[in-house]
Amino acid sequence: VVIDGFIAGAAALAAIRLAPSAAAALFISHRSAERGASALAAQLQAAGCGPAALDLGMRLGEGTGSLVALGVLRSAAAVLEMATLQEATAL
Repeated sequence: VVIDGFIAGAAALAAIRLAPSAAAALFISHRSAERGASALAAQLQAAGCGPAALDLGMRLGEGTGSLVALGVLRSAAAVLEMATLQEATAL
């Protein structure tokens, strides 16, 4: 689940407090320029979320940070599934 924005981050923190294992499935999309976002991100990281995927100084709203971060996260996951050169040439 990609977290984008202060309100979604607050909801994610509440979810983690109710079910701590939820943190493993949460990703902070970007380091927001919104007031309070840095403190919230610190709380999310302390609760088990990783750091924000991007830091672009965005404050646009409407889920724009998650749209940008989702492409980066999908690309990272695809790299993990790639064959090595040795595996690819063995075919």
